[in-house]
Amino acid sequence: MRVAKRFADELKAVVDTTVLIVDAEAPFIRTLAGRLSLGKLKVLSAPGGSAALDVLENEINIDAVILDVKMPGIDGLDTLRRIEAEISLCAFVSDSSFNANRSKGGFPQ
Repeated sequence: MRVAKRFADELKAVVDTTVLIVDAEAPFIRTLAGRLSLGKLKVLSAPGGSAALDVLENEINIDAVILDVKMPGIDGLDTLRRIEAEISLCAFVSDSSFNANRSKGGFPQ
């Protein structure tokens, strides 16, 4: 019973949370957005760093960014630096290509 109450309390805490997913791979965005939406999070997405900066400029209520490191154009680390310089925000950096390679038993070069 305590576990269910704790879960309900945690879910209430994130109901008004907005997450921006930034990744050049649309299937990754769709999968992650679907999972986050199950948790009642509002999910926005951008196909790259430049688009993410545009979204962040126009949306004032973004609480977290899930950001791929390896993207064409403005890469994830440069995007993160720009976000940190302009916006007080929690940012999480992920590298989906690293995770995909790792699950296949290999590592990126």
